[in-house]
Amino acid sequence: MRITSRASVLSTPLTATMAILESGAPSEQEHDAMEGYVPDYTVSPLVLTPDFRIDDPDGQLAGGSVNASASFQWETSVDRGAWAAIPSASVPTTDYTYNSTGDANGTLTWKANIPAGSVRSFRVKAVYTDPRTGDKITRQDVVSASCLGITEGAPRIVIEGTPRALRFNKVRDVLADPTGTIAIKAMLRSESGAFVNLNTDTKWGLKWQVMQGGVWKDITGAVADLQWEFSVAKDAQWLTLTLKRMEMAEVTRLRALLYPKSEPTKIVRTAHTAHVAFVPRLARRLEMSKFAQPGQSGIPAKLTLTDSQGVVADVDAVASTAWKTCQATASTNYDTAFASAPTVATGASVRLPSSMGAAGMGVEVSSAIKGQSKGITHGGKILTYNGKVLTHKA
Repeated sequence: MRITSRASVLSTPLTATMAILESGAPSEQEHDAMEGYVPDYTVSPLVLTPDFRIDDPDGQLAGGSVNASASFQWETSVDRGAWAAIPSASVPTTDYTYNSTGDANGTLTWKANIPAGSVRSFRVKAVYTDPRTGDKITRQDVVSASCLGITEGAPRIVIEGTPRALRFNKVRDVLADPTGTIAIKAMLRSESGAFVNLNTDTKWGLKWQVMQGGVWKDITGAVADLQWEFSVAKDAQWLTLTLKRMEMAEVTRLRALLYPKSEPTKIVRTAHTAHVAFVPRLARRLEMSKFAQPGQSGIPAKLTLTDSQGVVADVDAVASTAWKTCQATASTNYDTAFASAPTVATGASVRLPSSMGAAGMGVEVSSAIKGQSKGITHGGKILTYNGKVLTHKA
């Protein structure tokens, strides 16, 4: 009799673990003042990657990630409601993308924002087949993402402008910038510190006003409203002011107003700014020859202006200068003589006529800072021709 014995080798079950790795913010905030999400999953999606790992106690299989060999099934639910499979008809394909290749197999990229006050859960079920025994190993994991609704009050108005915006020197600033314009910007900042984009905002409106005749008036930029010195951008954030058109020592008072678009007459925020046009204290000095030199057509004369910053380089750019002459004798009443004398020359540097005779010549020079161009009005309206404003020097 022959006895035969057989022995079978049984494989030790694999040890398997799975977790969901998250890339991106696990929660959002919805700001009603900004009308947007932080972060915005449509721009910075939430990426969920299952990490399925095994360990073979017998050492027959290499341990580590087996994502490439596993199969995954995602589901999602909102506020603990029914689970919906991904993909399925109840989950729009625009809300997500899915990777099913290589080590990234099973990665879900979620691209839809979560309603404020809600929690969206994601559950993944994974299946791996043990190649030694054919046994199926299953694991699952769940993660959640939430959205907190942030209710903020009306945003604050922040006014920005160039340093020159507060005081306009009608001598130095004209020389430095002949265009004489500045751009002023009003921005909206929410309580959280973020700026509201007025180009896309549908909740808040902004408008500018100017003090005219002791009354605040909306700035429309329309010529008919006597506001041709202003230009307002379409979204009302930018206001351009032509400073050269301001009166001497004039204070242009402006304010930006914030209002709900649902209630245009309700003002909820106000911010003020003022722009002062001034003329610095000027010292005048007359330089001229006492006699005409042989062959000269007249007596050279020059007016020099000096302020706290020194000599004004181009007097003619900022001031109008007029010269008068009269007969100089011992009995001349200069007040009377100059009052009736005509202007014989204009400009800071001139040649005065030398035909007053042997008795001598009296000279008077007067200068005035140039006024701005003002619109010609009739009946409270500015006159135009071919779309251009008719102006005169004030």
